[in-house]
Amino acid sequence: MHSLVAGVNAEILEMEGLEGAVTDLNGLLLPASDDAYRRVIGGEPVYRFAHGRTDAVHFRYRGADVMTVGPGSVETIHRENESVRLAEMPRTAALLVEMLKGYAGRFGG
Repeated sequence: MHSLVAGVNAEILEMEGLEGAVTDLNGLLLPASDDAYRRVIGGEPVYRFAHGRTDAVHFRYRGADVMTVGPGSVETIHRENESVRLAEMPRTAALLVEMLKGYAGRFGG
């Protein structure tokens, strides 16, 4: 692994035993996501637990509330020929903006 960052100003942290990046069910992010999804996408959101790791685990480790959101389908991510239709991007961007606005609004900001 050290050869991957050779010559780069980087530090490798061992994260063994670190819990996954699970969204706080009592936090502010989940209701902000629910509201944004209903406004932008329509209907009720469906949440899934995704096996694997993202950078979210590092933020969660530091106490942040996290959620992985993006276009496409869970069934096709990180697989051969992974792709996303460009037509999905504006809707996903709108969803993220609404989530952030709703999350900030819950802080009174």
